[in-house]
Amino acid sequence: MITTNINTTPPNYEEQNNSFYLTQLDRTYDEGVELSDSSSVGCRPLAFPIKAGTKILIDGLSLEIYSDAAQLDTEFFITTTTLSQSINKGAVITIDKVNLFLQYQRKTEGQVAGFNIDADGITKGGVEITGWLDSDTMTGATANNVPTAESVKAYVDASSGGGSNYSMARCTTTTTTSSTDGEFNAVVIPFDTELNSSVGNTIVLNGSAGVSGVSDTAYSFHLDGASGTGQFELNWSVGIDTNIVNNRILCGVQLQTGTISGATITWSILSPSNSYIYNRGAGAIRKGSSSNSIFVTIGATGKITYFRLMFWKEASSNGSMNAISIINSTQITMKKL
Repeated sequence: MITTNINTTPPNYEEQNNSFYLTQLDRTYDEGVELSDSSSVGCRPLAFPIKAGTKILIDGLSLEIYSDAAQLDTEFFITTTTLSQSINKGAVITIDKVNLFLQYQRKTEGQVAGFNIDADGITKGGVEITGWLDSDTMTGATANNVPTAESVKAYVDASSGGGSNYSMARCTTTTTTSSTDGEFNAVVIPFDTELNSSVGNTIVLNGSAGVSGVSDTAYSFHLDGASGTGQFELNWSVGIDTNIVNNRILCGVQLQTGTISGATITWSILSPSNSYIYNRGAGAIRKGSSSNSIFVTIGATGKITYFRLMFWKEASSNGSMNAISIINSTQITMKKL
């Protein structure tokens, strides 16, 4: 005789229902009854602790736990709801394995490290984060996205000078004022050499040739298109000698800014930038100097702004007297703030 042994042990509840057994109701709740978050639901001792937000099933009815409950507790609270069906004493309360699987693979509810999770973000302290921001200009920034470290660095560098954008220029030749008085006869101070500059310097000296194809731009300087918008500080000093001894001369210095249209540049005075040097020559002692500074705002990305420093004779006690710049006393610095 052949005997076959068949395992007749029925599968456990979890295997039958694809869910985790939590407890059973110890009373009946009729259809239409409101279960509130301030009235407990009675049950047999909980098989394991549960957290607020946990989804449970009672006779197929999905409910959400309102507050934490410990293992062996005989009551729990759910988020206020009105029952759409009766749930009877002895009804099994379970945790849905399908929901657990979905949350394991695609977290859309519950908590992670104290952050509340929903379908499109994480929330803590009343702030919801829904994504990252990868923008060096912070374009698209909202209360709900977090900029990358690279974007923050680029934005701070561009906005506050963190990128170290500066240049110091000097002259390798002197310049002499016109013998004719007045600022309309001013000459350009010939800044032609960078003495010191940052690695990220965007300040360009145009030298004696000036801007290609544009007249009246010799020895001007400008910020290239990469400088972007922001505040810049310019500081300069000018030292002078004279060509005649024992006479008096008054000289002026001013900073001008220019805008190019086609092959023409239009210059205007940056105000306040005028300063004056009074020199009363007496034998070999006939030197004077002046220094000044100004803040300028570059307000349009990609727009090139031109500058030049001008120098003229305002008046003198001798009509043939001129002022001559001193190389070692004349310099200009420009830096982004």
